[in-house]
Amino acid sequence: MGRGLAWHCAGVAGAGPGSSLQAAWDAAQTWFAPVDGNPLRTVLQDTGGLRPRAPLHRDATLHLFIGATNVRSGKLRISRGAQINLDAVVASACLPVLFPAVEIDGESYWDGG
Repeated sequence: MGRGLAWHCAGVAGAGPGSSLQAAWDAAQTWFAPVDGNPLRTVLQDTGGLRPRAPLHRDATLHLFIGATNVRSGKLRISRGAQINLDAVVASACLPVLFPAVEIDGESYWDGG
C-alpha cells in the first residue's frame, strides 16, 4: 500500500526499514487508509467523468489555485490553469496518514498547505 515512511521521511533518523517508526506508519496506513485509495477520486471520476491528468480548469476569467504539500520536502506546490487536474484536486484534499499520498510528477503530495 503506497510507499513506506522511510521514503516519505528520507533522511530522518529512526525512520528506516525495520524501525518502530516504520512499523507504526505501516500499521496506521493499514488501519486507516482505504484499500482502494482516496474515495474523493472515485466520486470525482464517477460524477464528473474526470480523468487523472486531463486539465479540469479551463475558464481563463476565473483565477483558481490549488495547493498540496510535497511529502518529502514539505514545500507547497501551487497548481493553476492547465496544471489543475484530478490528481491535484485529490492531493490537496488528501489527509496525511488517512489516505495514501498522491503521486504527481514522481513526487508524493498531500494536504497541508
